[in-house]
Amino acid sequence: MYCAQCGKPLEAGATVCPSCQYPAAPVASSAGPSVDQVVSEMARAAREFGSTVSRLSERVVAKAEAASKDPTAAAKKAAHRAAKELDAAAREIDRILKDL
Repeated sequence: MYCAQCGKPLEAGATVCPSCQYPAAPVASSAGPSVDQVVSEMARAAREFGSTVSRLSERVVAKAEAASKDPTAAAKKAAHRAAKELDAAAREIDRILKDL
C-alpha cells in the first residue's frame, strides 16, 4: 500500500503515513492494485519526473552560461530558449501535481 499524499510505501495496517502523517485509506481486498495505489504511484512518478525536469533545466542553464562565452549568438540564444522551455515544462508538471 502507498500513501495517497506522498506516494511512499506504507506498512500493512498503517493508519497514517510515517513520512507525511497523511491518513492511510483502508485497502479493499482485491486481486489488483486499488485506485488509490494507482493514483499514488502516478503522483510519485509525476513528482519524480518534475524533479528530473528541474535537474535538466539546471544543466541547460549551465550550458547556456557556457555558451554565453561562445562568440556565436545563435548558440547562446538556443541554449536560453531550451532552458525557458524546460522551466515551462516544470511549471506545467507542478500544476498537474496540484490538480491530482
